[in-house]
Order: sequence, then C-alpha cells, then structure tokens
Amino acid sequence: MSELHWKTAITEVLPNKVCLRGYPIDELMGKISFAQAIYLVLKGEFPSHEVGKLVDAIFVSSVDHGASPPSVLAARTTASTGAELNSAVASGILAISHYHGGAIEEGMVLFHEIARRMEEKGISEKEASAEILTEMKARNKRASTPKIPGPKSFLP
Repeated sequence: MSELHWKTAITEVLPNKVCLRGYPIDELMGKISFAQAIYLVLKGEFPSHEVGKLVDAIFVSSVDHGASPPSVLAARTTASTGAELNSAVASGILAISHYHGGAIEEGMVLFHEIARRMEEKGISEKEASAEILTEMKARNKRASTPKIPGPKSFLP
C-alpha cells in the first residue's frame, strides 16, 4: 500500500464494497438509524436500545431552532458567497459561544457538581439539586457565570 493511504478501522472502501466498522454499508442501510450509524462510527459498536434512543433524541433536539440560529445564519451566509462547504461549516461552528450553544457546557458543569455532592454527602439527586439551587439563588447566580442553565420558567 502506498504511503499516501491512511489506515483506519472506521471505513474500508474496496471495489463494489464499502464497510463501516467491518459491516457492509448496504447491509446496514434500512436496518439502523442515522444516529445508530454515527454511534457505530464513533464507538465501534452498536448502541444499546436505551443509548440508541438517547442519541436519536440528541439529533432531534439539535434541529429545534430551524434555520434561524446565529450559527446557521453564519454558515448560510458564508456558503452564499461561494465558499467551500468546509468553510461554511467552520463559520457556523465558530459562531457557537457562551451566548449561543454554551448552555450545554454550563449544564454539564452543574450536573457534575450535583453528582459530586451526592457522592460526598450521600444524598439523593433531588436533595443535591435543591441545595445547589438554593445556594445559587442566595448568591444571585442566575444572571452571572456560573448560572443556572435554562429558561427561568423551568426554575423552582
């Protein structure tokens, strides 16, 4: 094999045969969902039923704003200039920040803190969450970082 070829366990392309993690792609089509295929690509195995449903939910939730979010508009604007697809995608990704798309990371930090407190104090998830929310409200942390992620209407 030439030095110009990359070795990968993800795909294998042969004449009349394309495999994804060792599975012929034509045998996967119509049998697994797009989200399951993405999981197979990333993890090298099929997701469990529960994980598959979660990955599907993640993909569905990612389209909740349609074509109006700033990152989509940035990508569309870049694409409309005739730029290459990778440039348009990159501009969309670069538009994601603390104010647009950043609540995901804030949520993760909060979930880690809840889990840490549950383990340290031996308390339930509900008790740890209530403690943290009470402390954050007392410090008026809703409006500054770290803030309670999500709309105010969801807060107790």
